[in-house]
Formats: sequence, C-alpha cells, structure tokens
Amino acid sequence: MKSSLTILGAGASGLLSALVLSPHYEEILLIDRYWPDELGLSQGTPQSHHLHVLLAEGQRLLSSLLPDVWSQLTDNSLPVVDWGKDTWWKTPHGILTPNDCDVKTHLFSRHYLNQVLWSQCQQRKNIKTLTATVAQWLIEKRKIKQVQFKERESLAITGHVIDARGRASGLQKQLGLESLQVNNQYRYFSTRLEQSDWLTDLKAKQVYIQACPKRQPIGFVLSPIEGNALILTLIDTTGTIKTDEQKQSAVSYLFEKNQLGHIHCQGKSWIPYANLNNKRLIIERQRWPLNLWAVGDSIGYQNPVYGQGLTVILKQVVLLKRRGRVNWLKQKKLHRCSWIPWLLASNQDMFRDKNNVFQWLMQKLLRQASHEPSVGKTFIQLLHQIKSPWILSNPRLILKLTRRGDYD
Repeated sequence: MKSSLTILGAGASGLLSALVLSPHYEEILLIDRYWPDELGLSQGTPQSHHLHVLLAEGQRLLSSLLPDVWSQLTDNSLPVVDWGKDTWWKTPHGILTPNDCDVKTHLFSRHYLNQVLWSQCQQRKNIKTLTATVAQWLIEKRKIKQVQFKERESLAITGHVIDARGRASGLQKQLGLESLQVNNQYRYFSTRLEQSDWLTDLKAKQVYIQACPKRQPIGFVLSPIEGNALILTLIDTTGTIKTDEQKQSAVSYLFEKNQLGHIHCQGKSWIPYANLNNKRLIIERQRWPLNLWAVGDSIGYQNPVYGQGLTVILKQVVLLKRRGRVNWLKQKKLHRCSWIPWLLASNQDMFRDKNNVFQWLMQKLLRQASHEPSVGKTFIQLLHQIKSPWILSNPRLILKLTRRGDYD
C-alpha cells in the first residue's frame, strides 16, 4: 500500500478518484474551497445543478469499480431510458430513426450523484479533507514538492498528486502548456420541472435537440430524473440568450417547431453556466511533473454532445487504479480517454491540426445517422463509448459512410 495521495478538487473527478483509490493508499487528502451540502450541491461545482448523463460504459465501470455507490444510486428507483427507442433525438442533420442499439441507462441529476459520492467519501476513514484555495505549486527536480494556498500556510507533498480541479484548474498556465482549441462556445441553462409540466403525445421519455453552431445553434435536453422530475437544459451557441424570458421563448419555439407538445417553464428559475470554449491540452514530456496525474476537465473539456464527461472520468480512474509508474506516458493514456468527445467537438471546426480522417469520418457518421437506422445504432454505441473510435476504420462502415445519398 502506498503512503499518501493529494487530490486537488472535490468535484466528480476528485470524489471518484478518492473512492476508487482509497484501498491503495494509507491516506488520501482531498483539497477544495467548497464542499457538497446534504443535497449534493456545491458552490464550487456550477454544473452540480445540471443533468449529467452517465453513459452506458460509465455505468458499467461505476457498478464494477464502486458497487456500493451504484447500489446506493439505484436504490432510488431511477428512470431507465433506451437511447434507441425512448429518445427523440434531432442531430444537426435530421431526426434519428428509432433503432435496436439496446443502450439503456439510468438517469439522475448531478447533485444526486454528488450526494452519494460525498456520503461514501465521508465513510472512508483514510479520506481526509482540507478547505483551501490552491494558488500555485512548487516544483523541484521535476516533482511537485509543495502546494501553496491563498489563505493559509503551504502544504509539503511527499507522494502523488491528482489535479481534479476541472475547468478552473490553472494547470495550463502553471506548466506553460499549449492547447488545441475548437472555434465554438456552448452555454448551458437548466431548470427543474415536474413530469406534469410536459404535455405531449410523444412516446419518447426524453428529448435531445443537439446544438451545433452552424446548423442548429440552439438546442436542449429534456430528461427524466429521480423523484419523478425532469431537468430541462437549454444549450446556446449564439451568446444571444441572456434573460429568463429569452430562455422560455427559445424553448417554447423549439417545442412548437418540432411538434413536441407543450412545456410549462414560465416563472421557473434557471441555473446559468459559464461559457465553455472546447479545449484540449497538449501534454509535453519535459514540462510534466513526475508525480502528477491530471484527470477530467483539468486537461481538456469538450461539450459537443451532452453527457461525455463523467464516463471519461471513470475510464481515467480505471487507469489510475492499475499498477505502474506515475509518469508522462501514463498521463498520455489518461488524455486518450477523451478521444471520442474530442472527435465529436472538433469535427465542427476542421482546421489545421484538428483536420484528420477521423474527424472527416465523424462528420459522415453524424450526417448519415439520421437517415440509416444501422448507422444511427453505431452512432449511439460510439457516443456511449461501448465501441471504440477505431470502429470508424471498419471497411464496411467506411463504404456505408462514403456512399452518396439524398442527404449529401
């Protein structure tokens, strides 16, 4: 058993890392400025108010890595959705035809997940907490030796460090790293509704209008969650939606235009979220500290299709659990866990180093998914990370994707 582990950040990345790695360390120190309350809400995690889909591969990993967490989550009679049959999904190229992908997931709010994760962390005797704001760290001989705080004395580091601070991480600036950028922005606004607030003749349990800056600049996700409730998340790529009246107007227009019924969201409080520029850090061997791992949004965030982040984190935690040296090569493997979200994000902005055959194939896949059920099935399985991006190199799929049709 290793002696100590310091985790910076107590969002989903930090809490999941602490829980999975707790059997392998004598002591784990979680450091954050804010902590979840009894409902799982955290001032330091703005997305804690939003729906956070745990994709099929993420659910498989969570139930395998942390069966006690999964048991506590599912004790609450969570709604289950079949993504091929129960989801009305409009991509930037059309409506997905129902298919037999057999991808089923439980849906829940992020604050409910945080509540369960935080309660489990509090039960582990070797997981300690420290309330502080990280300002900087001191690196000597390519290792982090000290973490410096804004309001208190610094902390000496003798073991490994995980940066799980999410989008607020100063990792890029602290290490002087370059990054790949996608030339678009996503803004999220969420509100919680009751099931009775949605009047519709649709058989679907959830609705997703996938936002795309060029083809479909405003979209939304409407999904059932625990407690017989719904979460409605408006997705804006234009930057023009600011007031509650504009949000309500945009949602009403999309429901009417797509014949989705009526949604009652007037007078509801909307939870805003900061602008999100899709970004992916470039990991440089000479600049990377030898005792540092970075996970989650601290090394890259992409938001082209809602719900990728939590599954990426769990795939990274699986790698952290495996034996091996803490080094640059392992960090590169952690980085590769976000390959699918990056392909989905960067295919919208194909310039310079983001332009390669996989982005091109992803564009083709998205275009044909709404016209051929078999391609739509592959798209959903790829999205849920059941299938590897290497499926895009399958000759049969390439032939199908490159075949011209009425939709080209």
